[in-house]
Amino acid sequence: MMNRKKINIGFIGSGGIAKAHVYAINSLKFYYDNIPELNLELVTSASEGSRNSFVEKYGFRSAVSFDEFVASDDVEALFILGPNSVHFNHFKAALKMPSVKYIYLEKPVCSTQQEEIEMSELLANNRAVKIQVGFQYLQTSGVRSALALWQSGKLGKPVHFDLKYYHGDYLQAGYRAKRVSRLTPAPDGGAMADLGSHGISLIMAFMGSNLKIHSAMQGGGLKVFLKGLTFLVQLPYLTLLQVQ
Repeated sequence: MMNRKKINIGFIGSGGIAKAHVYAINSLKFYYDNIPELNLELVTSASEGSRNSFVEKYGFRSAVSFDEFVASDDVEALFILGPNSVHFNHFKAALKMPSVKYIYLEKPVCSTQQEEIEMSELLANNRAVKIQVGFQYLQTSGVRSALALWQSGKLGKPVHFDLKYYHGDYLQAGYRAKRVSRLTPAPDGGAMADLGSHGISLIMAFMGSNLKIHSAMQGGGLKVFLKGLTFLVQLPYLTLLQVQ
């Protein structure tokens, strides 16, 4: 992106993660020299009120319906930031937009095995659109340092990978009320999709992509959270086989 003088940006989604991304976009100029001019162009979401409010608060040019958004020629960098269950459909639509050169796709990229198969076919015919998936934790200093040590070979051959993910927000009633989909069953809800996809991205970063998920288990399903309850959310156990 650095050699382009201007990039027009569009968001699909206007919720909490969209706020984080517009904040990051506006902060880039404080950290990097010679970045292109970043124009906040269009926002769409299922809620007309939400997208209108987002545009007014964060300075995008216009809020539009989804059909108007995908028909636009004004978007070059597209951020897919909606609910998990629609990420794949939004991704398919984004690839059909001739003006789009860059796609940022929030995790998880899809919700079913059939969507995964179709995504592989779409990527095989990708018209050179640059795509990034939202696994931000791979870029933290701790993980990058650990990866460098791991890849140096000093630790020897890997034989086991254990991952526990602690997420305190689930303890807050306000968070649960706003993030109802985070407590729904898999495949597009629950800890497996919300947090497990981050865990799988870390496993692949350390162990390589030539892996196969042999089995998986998701627990939970509590319908009522007792007042003052303190509990631990732990990722479901994943049994992975490294394919030779």
